[in-house]
Amino acid sequence: MSNHPVAIRCEGIGKRFLLNYTDPYHGLRAKLAGMLPGARPNAAPVGLWALRDVSFEIPPGGVFGVVGSNGSGKSILLRILARVTKPTTGRAEVHGAIGSILQLGAMLVPDLTGRENIYQIGTLLRLSRAAIDRHFDEIIDFSGIESQLDSLVRAYSAGMQLRLAFAVFAYLDSDVLLLDEALSVADEEFRIRCIERIRGMAARGKTIVVVSHEMAMMADLCDQILVMDHGRLQAFGDARDIVGKYLDHQFAGTGGPRTGIQP
Repeated sequence: MSNHPVAIRCEGIGKRFLLNYTDPYHGLRAKLAGMLPGARPNAAPVGLWALRDVSFEIPPGGVFGVVGSNGSGKSILLRILARVTKPTTGRAEVHGAIGSILQLGAMLVPDLTGRENIYQIGTLLRLSRAAIDRHFDEIIDFSGIESQLDSLVRAYSAGMQLRLAFAVFAYLDSDVLLLDEALSVADEEFRIRCIERIRGMAARGKTIVVVSHEMAMMADLCDQILVMDHGRLQAFGDARDIVGKYLDHQFAGTGGPRTGIQP
């Protein structure tokens, strides 16, 4: 890897899950049952590699896409970048404040109001109340949820949760914004505004990483795209070139969609 400044650097990232691992709450019971006469020995945990040896660099500023079929490793890669989970092997570096919309329900606190969630997220981003106050009106204006601002978030629709979450991260100075299929629940008017805001953030030196199956949007929005296939990085390059090759390969021949493209 080179030493030039980067926003994101992944080196040999791997993630392994144990499929039949006994959780701690039932571990003692399982061990005792295994000691009874005639009991079968417990099977060794089976490992599934969701990611294997993924390495890449993303420079500061710009919009970067991650595409691939279901189960290719896109979402777990973003969860590692968001520091929600740790890699089994390798390391991931993300420089600057991270904003992530991975699962709306997991990020927003349902028993807080929209207003309270804005300050909660701002605090997690290590911003002062005064800094949040400076952007508060912009957040509300962009989200368009003023009438529901003091309602509990549990009463929000998925679209309203997206409006709130995206507006918060778009205005509270995240250096890196991670979006996992977030725009899929947006109505067309709000989606257009989000795309315009993403482009504006990138022009100001922010780094945005988007996971989506909407290839037309990805080709138009992203500068570069990573292709994931069965947990491995298959290709990384110019967005329009990658999307064209990806779609050609997905629907090549008469056998229907296929995964992966040649780098």
